[in-house]
Amino acid sequence: MTSALAFLFVLGVVVGFHEFGHFLTMKLFGVKVIRFCFGFGPRIFSAQLGETEYRVSLFPLGGYVMPLQKDLPEEFKRFHEPYYPERYMEAIAPWKRLLTFLAGPFSNLFLALVLYIGLFWIKGLAVPTTELQYIFPDSPASQSEILIGDKIINVNEQEINAWEEVVLKIKESNGKPLRFLLERNKKIISVIVVPKLDNESGEGKCVIGVSPKFNFVRKGIRSAANLGYRRLSEDLKQLFGFIRKAIQGKASADSVGGPIMIYQISSEAARQGFEVLIFLIIQINLSLFLFNLLPIPVFDGGQIYPVIFEMLTGIKPSKKFMRIWQMVGIGLVLLLLAFTTFNDIRRMSVK
Repeated sequence: MTSALAFLFVLGVVVGFHEFGHFLTMKLFGVKVIRFCFGFGPRIFSAQLGETEYRVSLFPLGGYVMPLQKDLPEEFKRFHEPYYPERYMEAIAPWKRLLTFLAGPFSNLFLALVLYIGLFWIKGLAVPTTELQYIFPDSPASQSEILIGDKIINVNEQEINAWEEVVLKIKESNGKPLRFLLERNKKIISVIVVPKLDNESGEGKCVIGVSPKFNFVRKGIRSAANLGYRRLSEDLKQLFGFIRKAIQGKASADSVGGPIMIYQISSEAARQGFEVLIFLIIQINLSLFLFNLLPIPVFDGGQIYPVIFEMLTGIKPSKKFMRIWQMVGIGLVLLLLAFTTFNDIRRMSVK
């Protein structure tokens, strides 16, 4: 039950904020919004508030905002406004349509920044210690005598004073056995652990499957804002690096996941604490921001680039082109969903 609630909470925050960005911009530019929907498929709940229907559907893997348009599905024809042509999406200037499409992904970017600042200001900056807070299932550490609460004081006869030193030792091991000296209940215990290659990271790092306990140092709002901006910039740099590797064919397919992986990670994050769950929401927000800027039909990128073309050339893409463009997008999305789901299932079967 907790896993399902964590999954819905993560998707609800990320998707809801994304669609709210579109919704708010449309309303700002005077476009009539017919429906604001979270999820796809059969309706679970709906409520009519003013001129907009707010709906929750069965499959929580996205959402959409339906503006008033000239070419509407049959079920929406009754919403046409023949006496108010300015309320149609097509009636607003191209630059306004561009801002409307950009509002979704940039809402996710803004939310990620706000959550980072909030974490640093309210909870504090997480400073890792050498005490272990979590051991991942089916990891080298879980198959050794290491326990949660152990404090790492020595690795291969070298004293350890900071968590970064532990990470460096494991990374430099190249999969060779490491001798850990651990402090447990004021006793010193020696444990041998053989690191393994983490294929899911796509970076070829060696890991043993542990995470440290953190001490939190609270920051003032200005310092929290600076830290939040820096962390956001670092995360975006890593994401762009991953996209570059994917285009070059250098990224590991194991690092790509779909709905099942999101469910598993959100469940695990919920068990580790609310702060970890918020961090997961930040990372998914950043991924959604970047993904929606790619020229993929069906997603925001599929609308952004035709509008940019219209603004630069003064030529609006034809309806035929847009239909083909959207069909290509649907095909790409189905292939991506099939690939990520296959990856998720294969990952589960391996474990």
